Amino acid sequence: MISGIITAVLLAVFLGGTAWAYSPRRRAEFEQAARVPLEDLPSPADAATMQAAAGEPGLRP
Repeated sequence: MISGIITAVLLAVFLGGTAWAYSPRRRAEFEQAARVPLEDLPSPADAATMQAAAGEPGLRP
């Protein structure tokens, strides 16, 4: 009996997560995340400048 209830709850959680992931409202966010590996990395000089502007310690150029 309890295992059936747990199975039903887990099935509902799975279906809810699937519906959330494929929701049209999430499409733009997922498309942006999909493009991240294709974007160029900043050059080391740009990275050092960004770190200095943010006040982060880092390697000096």
